[in-house]
Amino acid sequence: MSMQTSSDICIIGGGITGLYLALQLKRRQPELRIELFEALEAVGGRVQTEPMLDGEFRAEFGAVRIEPDLQPLMDDFVRQLGLAVTPITSHEACSAIRPDNARLTPAERAVVQQAAGGDVAWALLWHGIAQVLGDQWPLAADRLDRPGRAADKARLRRLAQFGGCPLYRQGMWNVLAEVLSHEAVEFTREKGAFYNFKNQNPNAADWICQLLDMRLMQRPSYIPHGGMQALIDVAEQAVRAAGVGIHVGHQLLAFGERADGELDLQLRHAGAPVALRTRRLILALPRSPLESLAPSLPAPVQACLDAVLCFPIVWASCVMADPWWAPGAAPGSGEGATTRAAHFESHPDKPEAYGLAMFYNDDPWCHYWANLSDAPGARFPHKDRPVRSGDPRLRQALVRTLQQTFGRDDEPHLLEWGLCDWSAAPFGAGVHFWKPGRDSEQVMQTLAAFAIGQDGRAPQVHICGEAYSDFQGFFEGALRSAQRVLQALPAAATSSHQGSDHERH
Repeated sequence: MSMQTSSDICIIGGGITGLYLALQLKRRQPELRIELFEALEAVGGRVQTEPMLDGEFRAEFGAVRIEPDLQPLMDDFVRQLGLAVTPITSHEACSAIRPDNARLTPAERAVVQQAAGGDVAWALLWHGIAQVLGDQWPLAADRLDRPGRAADKARLRRLAQFGGCPLYRQGMWNVLAEVLSHEAVEFTREKGAFYNFKNQNPNAADWICQLLDMRLMQRPSYIPHGGMQALIDVAEQAVRAAGVGIHVGHQLLAFGERADGELDLQLRHAGAPVALRTRRLILALPRSPLESLAPSLPAPVQACLDAVLCFPIVWASCVMADPWWAPGAAPGSGEGATTRAAHFESHPDKPEAYGLAMFYNDDPWCHYWANLSDAPGARFPHKDRPVRSGDPRLRQALVRTLQQTFGRDDEPHLLEWGLCDWSAAPFGAGVHFWKPGRDSEQVMQTLAAFAIGQDGRAPQVHICGEAYSDFQGFFEGALRSAQRVLQALPAAATSSHQGSDHERH
């Protein structure tokens, strides 16, 4: 590319956010010149489907499922793309361990008794949240299709109070410690099978708002035929067919404003500099790569970047001959093993001959697994480099974890194994959480559209993605964040940045 290359909109980041935005923008305004740049050698972001056993299994080393009740935007996007899907009925395992009743309050003991045979940690969590919220949310009458619910939830995020203090200024475990016994807090934190934020202390308002949706899930989750990578492949094909240029192996290094209000971008491709010009720049990136661009960002935007916590996640998987589990095996809760959770699959035609085990590891288990691969690049072998490994230390850790999970001493027969660490560069995190004390709504508004100059020009830059969204950890957050950018863009993104364009913002 030369300096003469220009675009109406340049999207940096080829994950689900960037692909979704490119397609929506092209469909709304086909005349737009849109270019998408991805630093890695393939698009897809934190989706990594790895064929194992000559393609007989598809091990997911990134996103693993789509929940239609939780993710209506994503569910609609899947339908737009015409993807065939397979329902998934099992999610996470409930812990068989129970809290020490003698250390619980009488009310907590009643909750445990009522939840007998079910998810006790989840029941205790909601016992605590109900006390934190009080009459600020209609828990008993709540449903996902309740009119005005989204607006009510946005108000709750910003205005909810607890103990005379805004809820968003407090951490999740801080408020639970005020309403639950120490035994209930510890048990909920360590044994809960809900979305795992156990060793972080996220913004209480934001996580309670997210949990309000999670408690109402009813429809089964699903996965696209061909694994999660099929979603990326079909989305990429649709984006290219729409006329968007996709350029992999291009890393954005810096950008700046021109005298006419457009932007000059400096990229690197195959070790060589690349320069281009654009009217609008969309950064569809996680926190870590955004921080590398901080010198190009205005101070108020730089101050927003540390509003979220980076949450590490490591997936480790193996194919086993003569597996120790049968078809439909329930997920393992990680008890007695150095892992958070385990998922098991059986070969569709030869279930007694081959099985796939996938181990999910968040904090602190992720640090154990991340240290098990010494080969350069092995911790993050993204798409162009298979995750399959010959590392004997990783193999031995998987052997030990299987033995611990199933309570056996004999040696499992492993055929293939691999690992992916999402805290490694360039992502820096598996998912993100809002920090206590940060007004997420204000940060999201700031990032959705801003100018980098000081002369009152209209916004030319937009930041979006899962990290700075109101549904972190899910595709849905990425797409909601993209929707904010779509709303912030002027009706004619090709027009000059003058007058009425600025007044829209």
